[in-house]
Amino acid sequence: MKNNVRVERAIHHMTQAQLAERIGVSRQTINAIESGKYVPSTVLALKMSAVFNKPVNEIFLLLIYSKRLCHNWHLGPLIEHRSRNLTKLLIKLK
Repeated sequence: MKNNVRVERAIHHMTQAQLAERIGVSRQTINAIESGKYVPSTVLALKMSAVFNKPVNEIFLLLIYSKRLCHNWHLGPLIEHRSRNLTKLLIKLK
């Protein structure tokens, strides 16, 4: 999953601490979400959606990987990937 939390914070001139306070989590949680180390719960995603006044799917992007194709459900088209990182990910998923 990718996210645009850092971009949305910048647009709204918010620090990690300010966003964390608004949605009731720690600044470290926001950092982990932005860096992709933590996927927020539905409740946290909805709270961020309300703070940024944007639909959840414009903040969080679901990426689906399969063999040699990558489909980004947010952007639409199928894109062929041949990177080593994707190959490693696919091997782990098998």
